[in-house]
Amino acid sequence: MSKEEVKNCWEFFDCKVKKDCPAYQTGSGKECWLLASNFCPRIRKGEHKNCGECPWYKKINADPISQSY
Repeated sequence: MSKEEVKNCWEFFDCKVKKDCPAYQTGSGKECWLLASNFCPRIRKGEHKNCGECPWYKKINADPISQSY
């Protein structure tokens, strides 16, 4: 599956910390920033300071077609 085809943040990142992720636990991988924010394992690890810096957030919010469910 290419990065363009992914449907959830954990697929985009090939995530290994799903068990610690509220987005994964609730199936909210497309809109994880609405749920996870400060609980995001990547933010907690210091990979980025907030959701606005996240490559997944930028990808989803840059494409108006992906906003339709």
